[in-house]
Amino acid sequence: MQMQEVIEKLKDILASEGKRDLKTKDIAKELGIHPDTFNSMKFRNSIPYPQILNFLNE
Repeated sequence: MQMQEVIEKLKDILASEGKRDLKTKDIAKELGIHPDTFNSMKFRNSIPYPQILNFLNE
């Protein structure tokens, strides 16, 4: 799975909670990651699995 696919799925999850027009920085904030770090991860196609699991468990 590619990082962009993960971002789209996270946007879908957040949209189902009523959050619309989300940007990459909004996804980063939801995961507790600094937006610059998240963009770097996106560029490297490095998926932040621990943060995603924490987000999904909340």
